[in-house]
Amino acid sequence: GPHNETYFEHAYLASYLGYSLVQGDDLTVRGGKVWMKSLDGLKQVDIIVRRVDDTFCDPLELREDSHLGVPGLLQAARLGNVIIANPLGSSILESPALMPFLPNIAKHWLGEDILLPSAATWWCGQKKERDYVLANLKSLVIKPIDRRGPSVFGSQLNDKQLLELRDRINHAPYRFVGQQVLSCSTAPSLRNGKLVPRRVLLRTYLTAHQGDYDVMPGGLTRVAQDEDVLFVTNQTGGLSKDTWILA
Repeated sequence: GPHNETYFEHAYLASYLGYSLVQGDDLTVRGGKVWMKSLDGLKQVDIIVRRVDDTFCDPLELREDSHLGVPGLLQAARLGNVIIANPLGSSILESPALMPFLPNIAKHWLGEDILLPSAATWWCGQKKERDYVLANLKSLVIKPIDRRGPSVFGSQLNDKQLLELRDRINHAPYRFVGQQVLSCSTAPSLRNGKLVPRRVLLRTYLTAHQGDYDVMPGGLTRVAQDEDVLFVTNQTGGLSKDTWILA
């Protein structure tokens, strides 16, 4: 809804593509089907392009405290009465717990080595990796394997906070990974009439085409608002800018 940091993009894309832009309260499930409420009555929904996190989509079966989802949505999807894109559960592919295993996954499914390595990552569900993470807390960034908590830079914690983090990892090691801290590039950014260096992150995109993928000539650059920000995200106030590559 309007309180989301990417709401402008939602509204723009919905208008451009001719989609109805709705929130959870605009939909209802009746008879195992999803319906959209309108001034003309209920209209059946065949496809939902989802922008709500998995666990918030259905308070009946997932997070009962969610005010964003549609009660009964999972059952409607099970019955095949609505298509959800991306499918519920697909966010597991974004879990950092998969990152240590990507080289072997590529080898198994594609029969080739991975071309672009990920940041070094250690899943704490394995004893050897957990021991390494606990021994190097101050030099790593600790991330939950889901989105139920923030990532933490060990270098920014005091002794008491490090001890508390160590206890959380030992209590549920499978829920955490330790990851190499990457050094972001900087670029000039205009702040209060002055050019200052700010961390930037470039996200590139590929399009599926004739059984292969084409890299698009450009991307989305995220720029940190403040000098001390290590994570460049919309949630931390980062700016988004189109990036064009001039041929």
